[in-house]
Amino acid sequence: SFIPYEEKGAVLGVCKAEFIVSSLKQILENSSLRENLTINAKKFMNDYAYKIDGQASQRVFRLIERLSGQP
Repeated sequence: SFIPYEEKGAVLGVCKAEFIVSSLKQILENSSLRENLTINAKKFMNDYAYKIDGQASQRVFRLIERLSGQP
């Protein structure tokens, strides 16, 4: 798959409309699948988004300062 969150198991991919209902039933009825999707979604968000705290620009700015040798 070319979708990163699908490759990481954070979602259950559906390629055709006729599989949507069966995929949703599978998620709703299979608690271990649901648990794995939840765990993998959290891992994906941590790996790809790091922190969702509104401070990304500040972290980038501090990194640039450190790399440039500025105080």
